[in-house]
This record gives sequence, structure tokens and C-alpha cells, in this order.
Amino acid sequence: VIGRDIRPLARAWTEQYGNMVARAEENLALLPALKAFGREPVEAEAFREDNRKLLNIWQQQLRRQSLLSPAVDLVAGLGILSLLWLGSRKITQGALEPADLVSLLLYAAMLLAPLSSLAGVYGQIQRVRGSAERLVAFFSEHPEELDGGTELVSVNGAVHFQDVTFAYP
Repeated sequence: VIGRDIRPLARAWTEQYGNMVARAEENLALLPALKAFGREPVEAEAFREDNRKLLNIWQQQLRRQSLLSPAVDLVAGLGILSLLWLGSRKITQGALEPADLVSLLLYAAMLLAPLSSLAGVYGQIQRVRGSAERLVAFFSEHPEELDGGTELVSVNGAVHFQDVTFAYP
């Protein structure tokens, strides 16, 4: 139940990360134009907002993933308590020896650590699957068909600038 939310969050994180990198790349390529039109503060704020969204998604994902191991530990602990309760009833009925119950409880305790680490691995697998879905979608895109286009004709003429000035402050 907890792990199934990790994959959509990983997909959202990958999407947001791609958006943020695309914005950074675009801004770096257009840096002279951004400076010329005074758009630096606007683009910086947009980049900060992209970062905030990315951080928010990451925190949600980490919260969910950090709940996996404790949830598995809780369920396993409840299982051991149930085993102890059932075993004590069997001991009072004479159907089970105390030494057998202790052995059974020790074996159950030995299973706890691998189960807990398995929950962490499950969370990581869900994160990878969420990110891989974006890669699969990307690689499944087909290139656009080229229709041949039209050939451009040569243009003769001139551009005249009249009453145009420019200066740096």
C-alpha cells in the first residue's frame, strides 16, 4: 500500500527534473537576450519555483519510502507477537514444548532484518520503475515524417534602417 505511491512520485520527479534542466539549458543559451530584456529576475524566480516543486516531490517520495521499512517491521513484530501468543496457548495445551517455541521465535526474529531490507529494495525498485517509464515513453516516440518541403527561392533586396539608435547605459 505504501510502496505503490512511490512509482507515480518517481515519475513526477523525473518529469519535473527534466523541466528544470530544460529551463536551465534554455536560459543559458538565451542569456544575452535575457540580459538585454531584463528578464533575469523573472527567469531566476521561475527556476527557483521549479526547484521548489522538485524538492516537494522528492520530500513526498522520501517520506513514503522511509515508511516502508518501519511498516514491514511493525507487521513482522505483530506476527511474532501472534506467534508468541499462539505458541503459549499450545504450550498450555501440551501440544508444544517451550524449547520449540523459543526456537521458532528465534527463527522468526532472524527473518526480520532481511524482510526490512527487502522493503527498502522494493521502494528503490518502484523509484527506478517510475523513472524508467519516462525513458520508455521517450524511446517509443517515432520521428516525424519529412514531407520534402518546398524549395526556397533566392530573394534580392536590401534592408534599410532609418532613425534607429542604440546605446548601452
